[in-house]
Amino acid sequence: MAADVTRNLPVQSPEQDLPHVQRHRIRTMLADTGETWMRLGWLGVGSPFPGYELPLRREPWILGAVQSVRFLNGIKNFVHVINNPTQLKVAVETLGFGHLNIEVTIPRVMIFRDALIDLLEGDLGDDFGPAAREGWMTLLSYIGGALIYVRTNYAERL
Repeated sequence: MAADVTRNLPVQSPEQDLPHVQRHRIRTMLADTGETWMRLGWLGVGSPFPGYELPLRREPWILGAVQSVRFLNGIKNFVHVINNPTQLKVAVETLGFGHLNIEVTIPRVMIFRDALIDLLEGDLGDDFGPAAREGWMTLLSYIGGALIYVRTNYAERL
């Protein structure tokens, strides 16, 4: 896989909005992110989806933390609200509170994010264009940043 500058997108906290980029670019990113999700053949499958085990093989700590169907439904929810920053923030913060018991770190978020990006690239091939890739990288980094933010700022209080 060719080196891509989007691999180095920072993990963000939910306090930050999605990056301020040109309006047409973000529209394309969001549309392509949603379209690639809809093209995946394993949507709606009740059993584990094909790429579920890839991140688990790369980082075994995830095994007990994620369940396939819940995971798929969570991603579907994020894609569904991606065009509404307020709903997206609520969704990622809710996920963060549900995962307070898991030590999520930036390197772990990056491993998980990159494994999912690799899966999408492998599954969608040429249909996974640069805008879709950037959209997924941004969305997954934002989600990971929210998990870290919520745990860092609220775990001790609860």
